[in-house]
This record gives sequence, structure tokens and C-alpha cells, in this order.
Amino acid sequence: MPRQLPLSLPLRDSSTLDSFVAPPGSSVRGAVRQLLDTPGQIYVWGAAGTGRSHLLEAAVRQVLARGRRACLFSAPEMLATDVALLEGLEQQDCLAIDDIDVLAGRPDWEEGLFHLYNRLMASGCSFLCSAAAPPAAAGFALADLASRLAAGPVYQLDQLDDGARAELLVLRAASRGLDLGQEVAAFIALRAPRTNSALLACLDQLDRAAWEHKRRLTLPFVKETLGW
Repeated sequence: MPRQLPLSLPLRDSSTLDSFVAPPGSSVRGAVRQLLDTPGQIYVWGAAGTGRSHLLEAAVRQVLARGRRACLFSAPEMLATDVALLEGLEQQDCLAIDDIDVLAGRPDWEEGLFHLYNRLMASGCSFLCSAAAPPAAAGFALADLASRLAAGPVYQLDQLDDGARAELLVLRAASRGLDLGQEVAAFIALRAPRTNSALLACLDQLDRAAWEHKRRLTLPFVKETLGW
């Protein structure tokens, strides 16, 4: 069965488009917003921890919030099922597949995706997918599938610079009801590991410590908690 949002997502934060921070100069967030109102496709790629999953989850959440049909699949989880899972998905208003390149090199899944893609475009569905590499380098043996995935906008998600990392921290902290000042956020962004997931793990640790000790997120408290 498709993993539908937001009911079964065990996320503490809401993955929303407003809380997604794109690399400087990237128009991917606006493109996704526009896609949700019109048929079409978007392919996003980048290293782990660059926000690919967040972006897809946020898109599906937004469609569901409008009372429309949407679902999100994780390609590694799809492999534990049967390719027949793809039948009928064109009935969704929005379909998102995370880590779609995991299905590359598997003839039955590639053929199934190829036919699903054609049905999605014919039905007017909004289709989003993510991968670790662009379509031509994702390892798909079926050239027609790779070309179709590349037929729409393709966006690369780079690691965020320190300013964008600080912005991400402030947004995520606010979603938890935490007051994180710009100076403290900038300090964390500078010192934390470079991936978004590792950066937000620092925020998780600070959130727990602040609640346990009833402390504000001051610079001394952050240094003490994170061992910096």
C-alpha cells in the first residue's frame, strides 16, 4: 500500500514547503508549488541529506491538505513488494517516488515505471521523484525511461551554505516552538556536520536538552550541550 501523508509519517516536524530551504539561487521550491497546480513532472537529485525527501513529503502534504489524492513511495520499500504496486497510481492527483534510482537496473521495475510514467502524463497527474544522480547517470538500462524522467525540469540540490543552514535551523526551531536567535543559529551552522540531516540532529539534541533542563537556547547552553 502507498505510504500516505500525513497520517502515517512519524515526523516530529511538519515537512512543509515553507520550511524547505533551497540552495541560494535555486528556484526548485517555487517550481514544486507551481507543479502542484498543473500537470507535469519534476526530478530532483543530490546527495543524501540535501532535503530531497523533505521536498517530496512537503509536496504530498500540501496536496492532501487541499483534499486531493496524493501518495509518497520510498523506492527501497517498493522493492519489498511487487511491481503490480504501480498499477492504478495514475488515479492520484500527485505521486512522489523518493530514491527512484534504487529501481534502476531491475528490468521489471523499469518497464513498470515506464508504463506508469506514460499513464501519469496522460491522466494529468503531478509527478515528483528524487534520486542521487541526474536521469542520464542514475543507472537506468531502459533508455526510454531515462529520457522521460529527464523530459521535465531537473533540479540539483546542493549542500546549503552556512547562511542557508542557519535559516533552516531557525525555521525548524520555530516549528517546534523554540526561540533560536540568529547568532546562535549561525554558530551551530558553522560548527555542525555539513548534511541537513546531521544539522537537524543537533537541533533534536538541543530540543531534548532544553526541555529536560528548562533552558533557553543560548550560546553557552548550545556549547555545553553539543560539547563545543
